[in-house]
Amino acid sequence: MAREKITLYLDVDDTIIKSSETIIDILNAKNNTHKSINDLSDWGYRSICPTLNFNTLNEIFASEEFFDRVKIDPEFQRFYKKHK
Repeated sequence: MAREKITLYLDVDDTIIKSSETIIDILNAKNNTHKSINDLSDWGYRSICPTLNFNTLNEIFASEEFFDRVKIDPEFQRFYKKHK
């Protein structure tokens, strides 16, 4: 019997990986700012960088720099180790 292929999307940002902290770190480095996760008040990161647009944000998310910097959330790691 053939198995049907499915496409699965995982929402990993700020659940499995610390994506917001990484985006903020990258924006701080690019803009010579010192923002933190406490300054973030929107999902578009405009509270961190008011001139940031959707295309630039997507480029950051897709960048090698993002994947080099991003860390796994320690809470997820504990959960995973407990239930694997």
